[in-house]
This record gives sequence, C-alpha cells and structure tokens, in this order.
Amino acid sequence: MFVLAAVASSFGWVAAVAPNVANASTITTGTISARMSDHIGVDVNGDPDGSDSDNCVRYAPENGPSASDWVSATSMPAEARTAHGRSESKCPKDLDITEQSAVGIRPATGVTVEDGEPFLLGRVIHYNNPIRSSAEYWEGVLSMRMDGFDGAPSVDFDWWMWETPNEADPCPDGGNADGCFDEIKFASPVGDTVLSQDGSNYRLIIEGFEPVAAATECPSAPTNGTNDDFWTAEQATSHACLYGTLAELRLVTVVKTIEGATDTIVAPSADFGFDTTSTVKKSPWDGGEFTLTPPADGSDQSKAWEIGREEVVTIDERDSMDERWSLTSIECTEFDAAGDPRPLAEASYDLVKGVVTLDDVAAPANPSKPDITCEFTNTYTPMAMVTLVKSVESGDAEASDFTLTATGESAAPVSGFVVTGASGSSDVTSVMVPAGTYTLSESGPVGYISDDGWSCTDMTVTDDEVTFADGDEVTCTIVNRFATGSLAINVAVSDPSSGLTNPSKLFTGTYVCGESDVASFVATVATPFEVSGLPLGVSCTVTETAPTGDLLNSSFSWGTIGYSTQPVVIGDGTTSTVTITNPIVFAAPTTTAAPTTTVAPTTTVPVAVGGLTTPVDETVAETLGTLPKAGVPVAIPSAVFAIALLLLGLGATVARRDVIRRKRAVND
Repeated sequence: MFVLAAVASSFGWVAAVAPNVANASTITTGTISARMSDHIGVDVNGDPDGSDSDNCVRYAPENGPSASDWVSATSMPAEARTAHGRSESKCPKDLDITEQSAVGIRPATGVTVEDGEPFLLGRVIHYNNPIRSSAEYWEGVLSMRMDGFDGAPSVDFDWWMWETPNEADPCPDGGNADGCFDEIKFASPVGDTVLSQDGSNYRLIIEGFEPVAAATECPSAPTNGTNDDFWTAEQATSHACLYGTLAELRLVTVVKTIEGATDTIVAPSADFGFDTTSTVKKSPWDGGEFTLTPPADGSDQSKAWEIGREEVVTIDERDSMDERWSLTSIECTEFDAAGDPRPLAEASYDLVKGVVTLDDVAAPANPSKPDITCEFTNTYTPMAMVTLVKSVESGDAEASDFTLTATGESAAPVSGFVVTGASGSSDVTSVMVPAGTYTLSESGPVGYISDDGWSCTDMTVTDDEVTFADGDEVTCTIVNRFATGSLAINVAVSDPSSGLTNPSKLFTGTYVCGESDVASFVATVATPFEVSGLPLGVSCTVTETAPTGDLLNSSFSWGTIGYSTQPVVIGDGTTSTVTITNPIVFAAPTTTAAPTTTVAPTTTVPVAVGGLTTPVDETVAETLGTLPKAGVPVAIPSAVFAIALLLLGLGATVARRDVIRRKRAVND
C-alpha cells in the first residue's frame, strides 16, 4: 500500500494536487467509412411499433433488408441512408428522399488528430418530408469505421428520432408553417468498441452536431460549439456537421483492502458494494454496480473498468450496515514518467460519504503504464452490542433518575470509549461498542445501594469490570434499593455543683441532613431525640438552642455548648449519634470588709449553731450575709463560725471601753 499525500483519510475531504503534465497521443484515423442499419419504429417506451414492411423502412445503398452498404468520402455513392414512412398508401419500392423521412451520413476524409481533439466525422442530412406511419419514434444504428486502427473495427452508435406531430401546440422545439421541428440525437455518445493503435487504446466519442447551410462546407473542427440534438424543419432538408473525439482509454482498477484495527485483530471476509456514475451514457461507469469480497487472508480484490477523456466518474462505496467496518481511506494513484506511483491529480475524495470523483482524467504521463488504481481501505473493529439496565426495588426514585456508564479501559480499541445515559434511553440501549474490557458504574439519587452489584448476561463481572467479545449481545443490570438509617441526638448536662433545679428540662434545636430542609428537635437528658428513614450516605449537622433558666440561683449559669464529632454520616440500617453536652458553671460570691472608723450599733441576733441559739452582733450578720430570722437553724461552716466568735469578742471589748470612757467623762 502506498502512503500518498492526496488520499482521503479519516479527516474527510483532501484536495486534489495540481494537475500533472501529460503529452497527448497523435492518432491517424485513416479512411472513415459509415453505414446505417437496424432502423425500426418504436413507441414512447422504446418497444417496437409496427413492422419494417408496414413502416416502409428502406436503405441505400442497400446491403440486405436491415442495413445499408459501407460508404466513404471517396466511394460512389458517398452517402449512406435509411428512411421510413410513405406519402401515399403504398411504400416506395426503393428509398425515396422526396416521399419518405430519410437520414443520411456522408463520411469525412481521414485526418491526423490528438486524443481529445474534436474532428469532423461526417455530414448528417435529414430529408424531412410529411409521412404516414404507425410509429412516432424511430431508432437505428450509425456505424463508423476508421482503417487507421488495428483491424478497422466497426464502432456503433444508437440514434433516436422523434417525428413530432405537426399539429402539436406548442411544438417541442419550435416549428414553421409546415409543422413542428423533428429531433435526432444519439442514445449514447460513446462508441461500443475499443480502438487500438501503436499499443494505445481509444474510444470514439460523438462530440455533437453543428447545423450548417446546405451549401456550406463543414469545418474540420467545431466553430460555434456542438449540440446533443439536431432539430430539423418540416418539409425541408437540414444539414449538420457531426464531430467526434478519440479518447485514450485508461483502465481504472478499484481495489478493496481490509485490515484489523490492531495488529492482533484479523479482519474477516465481507462483501462491499459499489455504485458508479458517469457523465458519458453507456460508459461502464454509467449506472454501474459491483461487489468486492476480499478474503480474510489479507488479499485484495479488485474490479477494473476503463475511463475516457473528459469523462467524469464517481465511485461510491455503499454503507456496509455493519458498525464493525469503517472506511478509513481512499487513494487513487497513477504512474509518473519514471514509472513511480504518484497521486492522481484529477481525483477528489469525500471519505465521509465514501466517494471518489475522477474528473476529466488527462492522458497518462507514462504511456507504457497508463492505468489508474483507486484503493478503498476498510478497517475492522470487533464490536459488541451492549444494553445497560437499572432496576429499583424500593424508594421513590425511578430507574430513569440514574445515570449508567460503561467506560473502556486504556488499551485500544476501547480506550476512551464511553457509553452513558439513563436506563431505557437510546444512549444505553443496544449500543455498539468496541470489544474489550469496560468498567461499569452508576450515579443517581442519594441513599440507593446495590446489594449484589452489576450482573451481565452469560458473563462474569469482577470488581465492576466486564469483558465483551466480538459479536456479543449483552445486557448488564444493576438492582438498587433505598437504604436508610437513623439520627439520634443525645443531651447531657455537666453539673458538678448541682445547680440544675429541673432534671426534666427540655433542650431544643435544629438539625439538617443533606439537601433536606432544616428540622427541629426536642430532647431531655433522659429522653434522646431520634429520627429514622434518612437516606444512606447523607451528612447530618445538629445545632442546639442555648438553654436558659432552671438554675439554683444567680451563682449558676449555662456554659458553652459542646458537641461530639459532626457532621455524622447516615449508615445503612444503623443509628448515627450526635451528643450535646450542656455545662452548668458555678461562680462563688465575693465579700467586703467592714469599715474600721465607725462602729455600728450592735444588735444581738440569735443564731442557731450546732442546735443552740447564739446571739450574733448585726455587724457579723451583715458580714455573713442575709440570715434567717432568729430561732431558725442555720448551717454555718466552721471557719465562718470562728470568725464570728472573734468578731463577737472584739465587739464586746470595744463596748466595754466605750462605757468606761463615758463614766470618766461624767466624773470629770
């Protein structure tokens, strides 16, 4: 296989390179001869209409009942004719150009031309007389012969005539006072015979008609272009110069090559169909079709047809309808003057559509190697048909809420190949994938688990990996259930100084799990809060409202709330717990010393100490704080009691000194 610049690759269109220069061949026609034959009346569908005798078919110079004799520019006569119809009730005995509709051809003299160059073949004359016949349409054969070619073979051209109804309104292509113009044309401009000269092969192609006046000599080449149709006036004799070209033939070989996607993949034999078109009617490419079936041993298979100059041919590979096959390249090559292959300049490609177009292929650069090769390469990738299915046993989710995925491993040909979509969708149903190992996975609503994992028909799944073989049709299924768990909120109180007065105090707050709304909770130390049915895998966070009240006195207060580790994740069938700890803080009251400059009046307050009522100075009472009424037992700590006794003694001493001072003052 040649690797060339101008090939169709997986990138789509590749522009053709600039045309290569090639020398045209010089051809000598030799003497040109012509004859008319096989003239019959037909209907609009081309089926015979009337017999030759009924239609008064005649030839001149006659050579049997269905052909004229051969004539040339130097023969006598120099015009071959055929005619049909009659003007009276009886057919003329011999061809009559005054009573019948007759067509004649006067061959031109031989010439020397280059291939592809138009030259004069002869002069066509229509003796258009009003006739009677059963047929409206006519067919016949014009045969040309040039003795400059090996064996001087006959080249046949089918021609067709329409004897338009004279009363038609409007006329198909105009008319005159005597009626509508009649039409003559060739069914195909391509001759049916290959002509050989000096080792090269050619086809004679009709270039077309160029109308001229009866007295005007035909030029050796067209002067104003040519027409495919020759329209002739009623009750008149019309002349046209008939031109042709000799197109050197080049054989185009279509080669089908198959290969595997990797070195280890062997491509199997398969049928590949082709359709072809041509701008030249009756060319082998015109409406052609063929099938190539290369064997699995790697051998190629080919089909060869000729192509002529100025012919535009398309070769279209049909879709194989098997996703394992892909058209990966098209390349057309020819040989240069040195005999080395090179891209064919006149080829253009559409790899996506599988089409190559050969447009007006020039003469070969190497006349000894004129042929062209167009190679279509198809690559085979083993494939499997895969369907991914989801089944949901519980919960509110639908199977379509989940995304199922099969991801190809890193090795070719599955590398990077991913099948993904919702269960039941076309994205994951009967999907063709390259054969190989894939990892199966899923994603979807929170809280759903599969107890058994993935399962695939008739094959083993290990750690969510499965291997598909060529031709497998596999369904892989995963069954899910809605898994739930519970959240518990425990409340604890840290109260070392016994400041809580309400053991059944209510603690409140909120919690949020996943994307759900914020919810409230109420709990006591003895009764935790619990909520069930939470989806597996959601995270929950708890926030308590700061507690107030229910404390012994103002020396006690609620401290900073403490939480166990959160958020917590809900497990399958388990309870996840958040513990909230509420500390109670005790702050001892502060004391202030009594003034020393002023002695307050003393008042004895009975205080029960150790079951006895003891008088206590009010100063001491103020120091001790608010005391109960006298006679009410009060528990006094021993240290405080000692201080009280000391102050009591001090007060008594001060009182005695004050009495003594007052007595001295009186005596003085």
